[in-house]
Amino acid sequence: MTETYWNQDDLKAASGQSARGRKNTKPVLHYSLSWHKDDNPTPEETKEAAAASLRVLGLRDHEALIAPHRDKDHMHLHIVVNAVHPETGLTARL
Repeated sequence: MTETYWNQDDLKAASGQSARGRKNTKPVLHYSLSWHKDDNPTPEETKEAAAASLRVLGLRDHEALIAPHRDKDHMHLHIVVNAVHPETGLTARL
């Protein structure tokens, strides 16, 4: 993800995008998805929930790290996603 951010201008040039615009100062978005403490989602259900959230946010094709865990009394996922598109270098409009 860091490399994508650092190479944002090169990615824009290679994909024919304009280099104009405001500099991205927040290249990473972090959010979480949580289930009720009585819920016991399968790994497939948590994976689909993460993928669905990325689709809804318009970040389906962006680099993402998804970390499921139960360090609390409920299942939850942490999702860290690169706001910079890995092919176009454009920052997602969030």
